[in-house]
Amino acid sequence: MSNKLGWIQVSKGNKGNHHANWCWIPGWSFSGTVFSDLYTRIPGNHWIADYRTSELSMSEAGDALANTLPENAHIIGWSLGGALGMKIAALKKPTSITTLATSAYFIARPNSEQLGGMPADVFAAFSQSLATQPEKTLKRFLGLCAQHADNPKALIRTLSAHQYNISDSESSTKELAQTLAWLAEYDLSNQTLAVEHQAHWVGSNDGLHPVPLMCSPDSSHQEPLITFTAKSHAFFACESNQQQIADELMSLISTRGVHDNA
Repeated sequence: MSNKLGWIQVSKGNKGNHHANWCWIPGWSFSGTVFSDLYTRIPGNHWIADYRTSELSMSEAGDALANTLPENAHIIGWSLGGALGMKIAALKKPTSITTLATSAYFIARPNSEQLGGMPADVFAAFSQSLATQPEKTLKRFLGLCAQHADNPKALIRTLSAHQYNISDSESSTKELAQTLAWLAEYDLSNQTLAVEHQAHWVGSNDGLHPVPLMCSPDSSHQEPLITFTAKSHAFFACESNQQQIADELMSLISTRGVHDNA
């Protein structure tokens, strides 16, 4: 069994902002360091999640991460990381949750009124490709994440520095295959959270076509779905967008009286 689940602290806040725990959950196949250009712009304690596992289900991984979630947590999750963050938030209430390019469900539903998601046959072929040609498949995924970006080659270079390397070890391939399967299993279309401070953000042209994820209807403090000008599934990693995203995150908590300096 191979599990690496846990929260890794990557920076510690100074006096006055040390109570803010920003908990970053990356997308599939990436390290939490993919957020480094963002979290260096935001004061407070910063934690990144490692959810690599060869055996656990998404629910089991969510349980494990919820059990060790820091207090006063502000969860930010990208894509699959956002879906995992929603699972965690349902188990242990955070101060806020923000998702980036997270789809309500990943596999397209042909008869649904909601357009979006990856066709099931394309996902099946991608999963098979991971089993037979893992390195090539990971490079292909970088391309999907950067599709439609203003400078896709530059974005691919940025993202590749934070993508897990496939070694000759069989376990690392198993870990990626296990967590890839979570994409086909999760469904957030009917999930509601008792978290007042929620936001769900997407890029303006996402090649993976996420299905909009909405806030709980009974939340009295919900952010609208924000579409950022930067394009691609990895819009948050585009330098032109990062200060705006950091400012929006700070505004999300400071304007609601939950900023640590308030």
